Amino acid sequence: TIIQVLKKTPWEPVNISFSHVECWNGNKDWKDVFVVASPESQTALLRLVESFEQALMAAGVPVPRTRAQQLPFHSSLAYVAADFDVATAIPAVNEAVPNFTATPLQITGFDMLFPPHHFQAHG
Repeated sequence: TIIQVLKKTPWEPVNISFSHVECWNGNKDWKDVFVVASPESQTALLRLVESFEQALMAAGVPVPRTRAQQLPFHSSLAYVAADFDVATAIPAVNEAVPNFTATPLQITGFDMLFPPHHFQAHG
């Protein structure tokens, strides 16, 4: 049902850009290093996902935790060891690469990955 609803939900391609690198603790063994979508891209992506969520709910599919209640949109770059020196590395990367996407990326579709709750954008 979920895939059928998503395939039937109309939407336009979305241009996104990234603003900076961050790192979050994944667990005691690793950390996730990723680029965060720019504020404009956050807004555009949230609008798109909210349209999917509304279509799912209209079809009777529960959405227990909306995307707006989750982490900002981002793209993982690497998983690093828990002892990786992010306090030094992340500011250095943000200074060295002040504009991660001078030309926006266009998302034209999504592919479902496993486990079933992960999606990958393509464009």
